[in-house]
Amino acid sequence: MIQILKKHISTIIYVSLIVLAVWISYIIVYGKGGIVRRRNLESQIIELKREIRELEISSGMIDIKIQSMRENERAIESYARELGYRKEGETIYKFIEREQ
Repeated sequence: MIQILKKHISTIIYVSLIVLAVWISYIIVYGKGGIVRRRNLESQIIELKREIRELEISSGMIDIKIQSMRENERAIESYARELGYRKEGETIYKFIEREQ
């Protein structure tokens, strides 16, 4: 038995090293901090940064609208009309297009 092991020791070592290399490669690619997970997280970060930029732009537009309403009564009146409000005594006509 020992003689058989001595004959095949180099084969056993090579196979063990190959198995170890495959296992380490798997961990590097698919493990908790692996390449695949890292790429997915990077793409999520890019998407979240894009959403943040869009929200910052939207927030800036809202801030401008608020500032305009604080400084200008006509802006308040215009916004109220967009919401469907009217002045006392006014009549509002809405034109609705029919679907053909």
